[in-house]
Amino acid sequence: MLWSELQDRVSVAFPSTLEGLKSRALKYLELAQEDFAYHTGCYERNRVVYVDANQAKIPLPSDFISIQGQVEYRGAVIPYNPQIGVRSRRLSDSTYETGLPKEYFIDGMDLIFVPVPDTGGLMAFKYKAKPGTLTDSATAYKKLHYDGLTTGMFRAGDTLLGRTSGVTATVVEDINDNLRGVLTLTDVVLPTNVTTFANNEILVTTNENTDMWETLSGDDWEDITTAWEDLGLGAKAVANGNLIAHATAGDSPVIPSAYHHFLMEYAKAMLYEDEGETQRSDRQLQRYYSNRNQVFSEFEFRQTGGLSNIVDEIDGQIISWEGA
Repeated sequence: MLWSELQDRVSVAFPSTLEGLKSRALKYLELAQEDFAYHTGCYERNRVVYVDANQAKIPLPSDFISIQGQVEYRGAVIPYNPQIGVRSRRLSDSTYETGLPKEYFIDGMDLIFVPVPDTGGLMAFKYKAKPGTLTDSATAYKKLHYDGLTTGMFRAGDTLLGRTSGVTATVVEDINDNLRGVLTLTDVVLPTNVTTFANNEILVTTNENTDMWETLSGDDWEDITTAWEDLGLGAKAVANGNLIAHATAGDSPVIPSAYHHFLMEYAKAMLYEDEGETQRSDRQLQRYYSNRNQVFSEFEFRQTGGLSNIVDEIDGQIISWEGA
C-alpha cells in the first residue's frame, strides 16, 4: 500500500479542516512503522560483507538491531557465543589470535570473530533491521549497480566517490548479494561536463580517514586504492553501468505489505491524542498493540514446524514429542 493511500485512510476519520492533517498523519505512520518493525521483528534484511584479513572488528549496518538466524563466513556457519566477549582474544605478545573463525559475538555495532580471520572473505547474515524512511520523491534518488566488492560494505550515510568520474553521492541504501549489489543514492554532485558515474570505474567511500591519507600521499589516489584493504578505509567496488532514475523510491512502507494497514491504528491514536480525545486514542492504541503482539508471535515461531522433542536434561534421552 502506498504512503499516500495510508494517509488518505487515516485522514478520513478526522475533519478535513484540522491543521496539517495529512503531514501529521504521514509522520505518525512513519513512527508506527519504526515501532512495529522493532517490536515484531518483521523487517528482516540479508547482508554480505567482505571481511579483510586480520580485521579485528566488523562494523554492522547502520540499521542493525539484532542477528536473525546464522552467520556464515567463507561458506562455514559460525556459532554465536556471548561468553567470548568476556575473555581475552589476545596472545601473550598482545597481538590478536588469528585463524579460521570459530565463534562470534556482538559488541555494540560491531561483530567480532574469534579468532580474528587470517584470510579475507565474505560474511553473510540475516538481521532484524530498523526501517529507513525515504522521502516520497520521483527525483531525489538514483540507483547504481556495482560488482567486484573487495572490502567492507556500503552503509547508509556513506559518501560515495567515483574515482574516474569524480561524481560524489550519499548512500541511502545498499541491497547486495555476494560481491554485487544496488545502491540507492541521493545528493548526487556532478563535476562540470560529467553526467553520471562511469561504467567500470572504482567506487570508494570517503571520509576523514581517506582525506588524511590523501594528504599524506600527496593526492596520489593510485597508492591509496592499491593499499585500501590494508588501510581499512571502507567499501571499495566497481561501478556496473550508470546512474538509473529511481522514481518509486519512498512510495511505500518497507515492512511486509500484509502489515501496512496495522500502521493506521497507531497514526489515528496519535491524532486523537493531539485533539485531546484520549478515550478514542486509547482504543486505537489497544487495537494496534493487539495486532503488533499477534504479528510478533507469528514471526517468533514462523520457522518452527512439525514435531519437536523434549529431552531429559539428566541423560539426554528424548522423553516426549510435541507439536504437529
